[in-house]
Amino acid sequence: MEERQPILSICIPTYNRAEVLKQCLESIVTNNYFREDIEIVVSDNHSTDNTSSIVFEYSKHYSNIKYYRNKENIGGERNFIRVLNLATGRFRKLHNDYSVFTKEGLCVLYNAVLENIEERPLLLFGDWGAESVSKKYFSDFNDFVRYTRFTLSWIGLHGFWESDFINMPDKDRKIETQFMQVDWCLRLFNKKKLLLLYEYPYVSRVYTSQPQGGYDFFETHITKFLSVYREYVESGDLTKETYSYLCEQVCCFMLGWLDVLYFHIPKANTKQAYSYELQSPIKIFIHAFWKYPWFYYRSAKYILHLLRIKIKNILN
Repeated sequence: MEERQPILSICIPTYNRAEVLKQCLESIVTNNYFREDIEIVVSDNHSTDNTSSIVFEYSKHYSNIKYYRNKENIGGERNFIRVLNLATGRFRKLHNDYSVFTKEGLCVLYNAVLENIEERPLLLFGDWGAESVSKKYFSDFNDFVRYTRFTLSWIGLHGFWESDFINMPDKDRKIETQFMQVDWCLRLFNKKKLLLLYEYPYVSRVYTSQPQGGYDFFETHITKFLSVYREYVESGDLTKETYSYLCEQVCCFMLGWLDVLYFHIPKANTKQAYSYELQSPIKIFIHAFWKYPWFYYRSAKYILHLLRIKIKNILN
């Protein structure tokens, strides 16, 4: 009997995160909406912990859990490509190993795929504080970039139809940026001219005891992230005004991280240790944003913020 093609593949690239991966898998297999035409694909990037034994335990009970272990660590970005290539579903959803599905989350994801399986617009899945399922349609490139801003960097936002991903040339052309998923999304949106964003809290995050990092945080999230968009400014698809707006939003978001990572100002939602490289972050901010008038206002406001914290500490 010929095996039926899955409707949905949940594609999980992972490396040495067995403790959270277990919770991720548990949230799927115990979900009331987990079914035979949902496939789980785990691509293990040569972990040295007990990842393999955990996934094997689940795969013994569920034939639609597929586990693949790389012979060597091929790098996180190449593992994204590998897990999507290993999937066999009509729609292939990237999924963080630290994300667990909420009660209705899997249902929302699966139904969204079914609703769009004929027209196959570009689909994204985010939260944005929504309490119920909300759908937003985009056909204008600039509107889309202004709305998604830095959020587009999160791999859990992205999923791709089988034919779109298989037929996409040069999948690794932006691999050095560490944001291939952003490049794929922008290229497909520019081609399809139709994107549908589902907003719903379909996953929540599990924090791991393993420090997160291993790369230059500000160089990656400012310089490299913005570099993905510049070709669209040069082609005229993205206006200079929209690009300036994107830069300002990235700047504001990264100033918050400057507090935590560089000036060691604790935040209430900082729940885990980080081991990022921090090479001249102030210089990175200046190099990326000096030409924009808003940067001087944002900088002055941030310096006042630091002074208030210092005065408060002195008084305490």
